[in-house]
Amino acid sequence: MRLGHGERFREMNGPLLRSARTAILACMVAVVALAEPPVGPSALPATTGWRGDGTGIYPVFDVPTEWGDAKNLKWRVRVGHAYSTPVVAGDSVLVTAEPSNIVCLGLADGVVRWKASVKAADAPAEFKDKALASEEAASSCGYAAPTPVCDGHDAFFLFGSGLVACFSIDGHRKWEQYLEPIGQTYGHSSSPLLIGRTLLVNVSHLTALDADTGHVLWECAEAEHTYGTPVIMNLGGTVVVVTPVGKIVRVSDGRVLARDVASDLGGSEFGISPVASGDMVYLGDRTITALKLSLDGDAVRAQTVWAAHPDASAFASPVVWDGMFFFVGKGAECLVLDAKTGAKLLEQELKIGPAGVEDSDLNSANLYPSLVIAAGKLLVTNDKGQTFIYEASKELKEIARNRLKDGSGATPVVTATSILLRGGNYLCAIGK
Repeated sequence: MRLGHGERFREMNGPLLRSARTAILACMVAVVALAEPPVGPSALPATTGWRGDGTGIYPVFDVPTEWGDAKNLKWRVRVGHAYSTPVVAGDSVLVTAEPSNIVCLGLADGVVRWKASVKAADAPAEFKDKALASEEAASSCGYAAPTPVCDGHDAFFLFGSGLVACFSIDGHRKWEQYLEPIGQTYGHSSSPLLIGRTLLVNVSHLTALDADTGHVLWECAEAEHTYGTPVIMNLGGTVVVVTPVGKIVRVSDGRVLARDVASDLGGSEFGISPVASGDMVYLGDRTITALKLSLDGDAVRAQTVWAAHPDASAFASPVVWDGMFFFVGKGAECLVLDAKTGAKLLEQELKIGPAGVEDSDLNSANLYPSLVIAAGKLLVTNDKGQTFIYEASKELKEIARNRLKDGSGATPVVTATSILLRGGNYLCAIGK
């Protein structure tokens, strides 16, 4: 850990998947406000970012279970293409688009309220040359893969070029920072996390910024770059993040409190993000490891509760709900496990994406979007515009299947009145 300023994925089949993998792993990332909080008591402020509060759990689902391009579509607005997920803040929706654009819309009507872009020319003078060079670097997933994070007053945006910026919810630019990214096969996808007034980003390693100024608070070189995003946990009043490769870092000062808490998780350049519930954290996809964490002075004890070895790896981050762990592999292999014991409750192949599809156009579909549960309904989505809705239970009864003309790798966002889905260059709101 250094104070002051600032392996590769498994080979995939086919050039299309190789170029797209991280693009959507951008959509597998985590942050901190809803049903089953991963962080214990109300020690953390409510923030909204990737998968809502980072769990992928939403308390309500007062929206239609069936939709299409001409059915239950409240609005559809061209915002530009990206793999990032939209973020809801009050009555506003914030979304990024390539290469470094921001759009703010009204949640109810989709009316554009303001637009902005984050450019290297606006970076601090001492970093401007490097920032300009980063803007020219090639990236298979583009630059607008990370999902923003917002606390209702300020919104924070990270782009794969290393540019970080803060805007007020009404569009006033507060600051811009630059952190030099490292070259990655698939680009950058890890999303920012906001804990109080500390903003955590990872473009080469985990770095903490002052949310009010953008100044670097600390850097933790040991918490190396990963495609996935760490998950936030509160251990006896100490707030930590758990990285996709099993490093546990204290948020207050960047100190590593535990290392390599699980093995054989799926590679050193992780895409799949960990998920947490209470004092349990779930890591990995090739080997899924459930750990119970506890604080012991300046260290964290990680007790392995169970480990599972699915015959599949995943793009989509899993979800934990009602005592169950839901996992969907990249070939539509679905596992429902007991979250406490790891006992297998269900194993089946879903009829979404490349597994058993009737539509030949879907043969190349990828299950990139992460899993979402809203009021007991599991949403499974692919990049061809399909969304299947299941009963979130060990029976996994199918409720509905839907499709939009344009697909996306972005994960759905559920609000009290709508589902937000990206499709191509558009953002769509599904509702009554």
